[in-house]
Amino acid sequence: MIKSWKDFPLMNVSLGNMLHNKTGSWRYLRPIYEDKVPPCQNACPIGNDIEGWIRLIQKRDYHRAYRHLRWEQPFPSILGRVCFSFCQGACNRSHLDEEIQIRELERFLGDMYSASDLPLQIPSYNGSSLAIVGSGPAGMAAAYFSRLLGFKVTIFEAQRYLGGILKVGIPEYRLPKKLVDTEFELLRNMGVELSPGTGLGRDIDLYELSKEVDYIFLALGAHKSRSLNMENISNSPHIMDGLSFLKKVATAQELNIGRKVAIIGGGNTAIDAARSAIRLGADVTIIYRRSEKEMPAHPEEIREAKEEGVRFIFLAMPEKVKFKKNGAIERLLCCEMLLG
Repeated sequence: MIKSWKDFPLMNVSLGNMLHNKTGSWRYLRPIYEDKVPPCQNACPIGNDIEGWIRLIQKRDYHRAYRHLRWEQPFPSILGRVCFSFCQGACNRSHLDEEIQIRELERFLGDMYSASDLPLQIPSYNGSSLAIVGSGPAGMAAAYFSRLLGFKVTIFEAQRYLGGILKVGIPEYRLPKKLVDTEFELLRNMGVELSPGTGLGRDIDLYELSKEVDYIFLALGAHKSRSLNMENISNSPHIMDGLSFLKKVATAQELNIGRKVAIIGGGNTAIDAARSAIRLGADVTIIYRRSEKEMPAHPEEIREAKEEGVRFIFLAMPEKVKFKKNGAIERLLCCEMLLG
């Protein structure tokens, strides 16, 4: 089997040709066709059949493409905006001109249909029930696929709003809240029961719940940020973690961030916090202990933050915060870093 030019056998090659087929000495070789997983699908964390639904888009069979996509990826309107599109980075087309804009095509399909357009046939109940605690992306996906398997599904959410980190951890400019509400409307139309404002340990007991349903899925989320591990900062009203800041912005709580804001870190939460602070009118600087190349944030987000006026200081590690007598921050002392 010949897979590349390195596998060709040694042979005499004539620079001439045979006039009836112009193949010369190569005419006895026959190519072998191999059907492999496309690079985009291989790079996708959920193994989405990207080639399949894009071919249906090429045929302008949009509804079939929508159904095909929804079979493996339940929320295209959401991921079509916030996915980091590992698939596009692996696209073969990038070696020729530019990668196919897979995320935008996914967003196109997701926005084309409303919550009343059920993508797949919803089966009858199979006699088993499932309680999901938490309405974030994990809880939403569990509810979607469990309902397709015939489960009677109920989502319990401690907050008065549904969506978890999608609602309070991703800014409005990246993911409009109405799109998250639309996906819950779809789940409701599929037969999923929604119970916001119902907290585990407050309104429902885990042991009692286990008596009422056959299965319980805990999707409690990861809403806790890491601390800076510096002295005298935990009680300061002028210092807060990124997720708390984003939550206050998302829920329209009163915020007084001042004129100058420093963001410590180089991940996506740091970028979201910086761009949100810019929208509140602050002068924002991101301080990161490594170089831009090592930043875990997505390159597209970094580029857009720069375009919006966010400044960056690299190779700097915060060591100490000095406060004024009235509790305001006087200065932030950083240590200059070197890459190891």
